[in-house]
Amino acid sequence: QYDEDGSYVPPLPDSAENPDREDKESEEVDESPELHQFREVSEVRFPGEVGPLGGHRLCKIQCIRGHWVGPLCAMNEHEQDEHGQLKFEPLYKRCVVDHIPPHLLLSYKNVSVTLGWDLPHGHTLQARCRDLGLYKLLGESKVLCSNGLWAPKMPSCVPTTLLTNYSDDSPPSIRIKVGVGSAAYEPSGVLAVLPTSTIHLDCMYPRRRGSPEWTWTGWFRQYLTGWSAVPEEKASRYRLTIKDIQNQDSGTYTCASPRGLTNSIVIVVAVSQCAALTEPNPPLSLRLEGIKLGQRALYRCPLGYMLQGTANATCLASGNWSSPTPTCHPIQCPPLFLEDPHLSLVELNTSAWGRAVFRCAWGYRLSGPPGLECEPNGHWSGPIPRCRAIQCPQPLVPINGRIDGTSGLTTFGQRRYAVGALVTFSCTEGHLLVGEASIVCTETGFWSHPPPFCK
Repeated sequence: QYDEDGSYVPPLPDSAENPDREDKESEEVDESPELHQFREVSEVRFPGEVGPLGGHRLCKIQCIRGHWVGPLCAMNEHEQDEHGQLKFEPLYKRCVVDHIPPHLLLSYKNVSVTLGWDLPHGHTLQARCRDLGLYKLLGESKVLCSNGLWAPKMPSCVPTTLLTNYSDDSPPSIRIKVGVGSAAYEPSGVLAVLPTSTIHLDCMYPRRRGSPEWTWTGWFRQYLTGWSAVPEEKASRYRLTIKDIQNQDSGTYTCASPRGLTNSIVIVVAVSQCAALTEPNPPLSLRLEGIKLGQRALYRCPLGYMLQGTANATCLASGNWSSPTPTCHPIQCPPLFLEDPHLSLVELNTSAWGRAVFRCAWGYRLSGPPGLECEPNGHWSGPIPRCRAIQCPQPLVPINGRIDGTSGLTTFGQRRYAVGALVTFSCTEGHLLVGEASIVCTETGFWSHPPPFCK
């Protein structure tokens, strides 16, 4: 069927325009069972991978009035409605990370997010500033993907006094010191601390301009505050010390400058233990500090390999490592493009410590080293050499003689003698030629024989 503009319109299953549909179908006795089964399909379910980490969800498409509609995906395969059916919802627009403000770290399920990532609708990114205490987060620490838009908008990182030469318009920097125990920066921007640890929070502000003020949200106890007693620190570090930290010490610790500008550190006291890490496959090596909160796994690759991923993983309060195990990839030097038509490669190995050996065509010699090495940093040891034409010097014209013939080339009034050029000599009347009457320019850049003389 066709509508007014000539477009094809599929017939509806129970349309009045097809009264003899059932009769026709009953006549098709020879129809294959597969085709008959397909005509009765109204829904197709399939496993789908949604999101940057390939989250598995059950999805489906439905046949509605002759058209496939979907996909619809189940949020939870174990959650059913009152009729015992799975709850399916349409896939909304995903959000693409096309811009990350300076000094901002984004993560999704403890995996670092980089430019080009896309996130499914309804999923959340964690945001924090790269240097906790050195930058202040302006905005929300959680960003939700809502049908193609980030809600709220991406936060930004504001520099503090240490980065602005103690400007009065900047919030104060906070330096964090772990005296005893261990702590870890969480993806959410909080400082997770093991119980019984000792934490020093230094509010960076010039003492000559006045004293900052520390406040905190908890009511567990009072904390010791004041200028640092260390001589080189007492002019700029206004310190708050938490000794033998306990669960009740969890809270927000805020430093306010005399002008009222603030910066805060959120502390969560937690006991966690991360999964034990097995020895990685060579060439990757691992040095493990421990598997408690704040302890690190330090990964290294040997010389000649590049580490892909994060070199150091920290045990977080969630019991997860801050980053997955990285991998070692052999370092490769970039490919070589030979622009000189007379230059060719005899040997090429682009791996670390590999070599590239060059050769010039007949009649040309290398200008530069005959080979390059691929250094462990992924760069070649020098520039690509070039080929220069081998030339012989202008032969001397013998006294009482002359040059009769030559196959050399003339350029800008000067004769050039390339390899293979032939020069013929003769003497004036009454003189005898002593030596070779013809000489050839050889690959050494010298003539095959010295010029003759006339006797």
